[in-house]
Amino acid sequence: MDDVIEIDLRKLILNLLANWKLIIGISFVLGLAAFLYSFLQPDIYQAKAVIAVTKPRYIANFDPQYQTVNTTAPTSKALLDVVNSDVILSQVYDFWQGEKKELVSFDNFRDNAIEASAGGDTSILVLKVMLENPNEAAALANQWAQLSVKRINSLYSGVDDNQLLFFDNQIEITTQNLDNAKIALEEFEARDQSTLISNELDSLFALQSSSLRKQRLLENARQDALGILQTLENSNASTQVVSQIHDNFKVLQLRLYADSGFEQSPLQLQLSNSPVGESLTVAQLRILINDWVEVLDDQYEELEGNTTLVEEQVLAYQQQLRKYYNQHQTLELQYKVIKDTYETLLRKQREVRISSDEHSGDAQVASQARVPEERMPHNTVRNTAIALVAGGILEVIFVILHGWFKEKNNQQAS
Repeated sequence: MDDVIEIDLRKLILNLLANWKLIIGISFVLGLAAFLYSFLQPDIYQAKAVIAVTKPRYIANFDPQYQTVNTTAPTSKALLDVVNSDVILSQVYDFWQGEKKELVSFDNFRDNAIEASAGGDTSILVLKVMLENPNEAAALANQWAQLSVKRINSLYSGVDDNQLLFFDNQIEITTQNLDNAKIALEEFEARDQSTLISNELDSLFALQSSSLRKQRLLENARQDALGILQTLENSNASTQVVSQIHDNFKVLQLRLYADSGFEQSPLQLQLSNSPVGESLTVAQLRILINDWVEVLDDQYEELEGNTTLVEEQVLAYQQQLRKYYNQHQTLELQYKVIKDTYETLLRKQREVRISSDEHSGDAQVASQARVPEERMPHNTVRNTAIALVAGGILEVIFVILHGWFKEKNNQQAS
């Protein structure tokens, strides 16, 4: 098989030994380059600040109906995304006032001068700043930590000055709405005539009850009068009326007249004009009874008309009273809702104000960065050793490949 590579270890070793100077020379050159590069690097100082994300020891809550619920703690990845966001890093970069800032762009600063990582626990974040000036590195690390804590508490704990401003604006608006609702309620109560209408209704109800009672009395009296006429139906018209029947008719008239409610009534009672002791004929008594029944019917129709008129007035007054009642209920409910909203906003404002004053939140600066005294190691020895080994390996590979291709060409030429 022509494509099989045959390796002769003896030739390979002899080839490497023949080129040992080249191998050592290339390794030395790469090692020297790595040494010079590492040795000539400027001194870099690293400042480190630590952020701890913990649960609050207590949660302020003034209104049980609107509880402050602590949300689920954010993950380390979410927190790292927040602290590495352009919003925070641009503020940190703007805060930097060092001499070397002009030589470092924002992208270079973000990629090489800062580093955020999770600590040994998911609730710990480590922020590192690497600069040539140790004081600037410490200042930027602390500034980065402060901005990150404020942003995390604003996003996940609700500790934000803007939230307090929001409640202040809402309270101002609600106060104006409460004043307007109170004025509207007072103006309505000033023109409210429901009490007068209620008194009118009571009077109409009494009048209606009296009219219905009178109608019943008139109806009963009419039935009794018709009963007397029925007893006279088979009697001769010219005969004298039995005194007992005549007396019953008079008693019926007097009883209706003397009944409560008819004392002042203008009923025209058809009492007999005959002298005392004089008897009436059946025909005369019939005429008296019929005339009296007609008077009762007229009075009944008049009372019935008055009752209908009273019912219409009662219905009109009830509609007005219901309208006033509904308006009053609506204004009272509106005032109560706005008042409850106002009191709730006051409680939540106090809660947010206390939380903001105490600067309590899930994130806090656990450790501020101090000014580093020792520079970061250049790792000159390590880098030089790696360069020497890598250079030797690369040169060995080159020598092997070069020898193999050379031998291959010689075989083809022969």
